[in-house]
Amino acid sequence: MSTNIKYQYSYFIKPFKIERKLYNKYILNLLKSKKIKLKIFQKEKDIQIDSYFEKNIKDIMFKSLLYNKEQIKELKNINEKTYSKVLNMPCICFEYIIDQSTQAKMGEENRSIF
Repeated sequence: MSTNIKYQYSYFIKPFKIERKLYNKYILNLLKSKKIKLKIFQKEKDIQIDSYFEKNIKDIMFKSLLYNKEQIKELKNINEKTYSKVLNMPCICFEYIIDQSTQAKMGEENRSIF
């Protein structure tokens, strides 16, 4: 018996330390990954963030809020040129791309989800 499950995610921060000399290489690997994409904040879509934080915090944490349409388009079509732009950002946010076609089955014996 197949059951549809509603996915619910929460945000979390998992701190870990990366040596300074390996940081750019680590971020480049994330940027090249197909399961992770760069989070781009936009004023129209992220109104709560834009209205909640002060300008100096937005400059550091949500730099893409200040970008014009051309700069956002450049970030979305990320290539070798824009890597350097991203690597120079003081704060970089990523989104995980999770496969939405995962099916779950309920087991009768243990009432577990496989």
